[in-house]
Amino acid sequence: MPSVSVGAAFVYVQGMGGQFEYFGLWLDAEFGKGHCSETCTTYRDYKMLSATKYFEIDCVEVWAVGPEFKHEDTEVR
Repeated sequence: MPSVSVGAAFVYVQGMGGQFEYFGLWLDAEFGKGHCSETCTTYRDYKMLSATKYFEIDCVEVWAVGPEFKHEDTEVR
């Protein structure tokens, strides 16, 4: 996942397709806003994935592949 340095903090964003800082699909760190490029060099016959270049996200569905994540008990006793 790419990260962008902002002062002393790091902001994590999700970008797919295209090239660094010019993604086919980009979602902000809070999954509230995003944008699509009109073109994308990664995918053949790419079509913009939203009706407008910039958009707000209503819902995000996330899937994981791999072994089940084991949560550690972080509660202070």
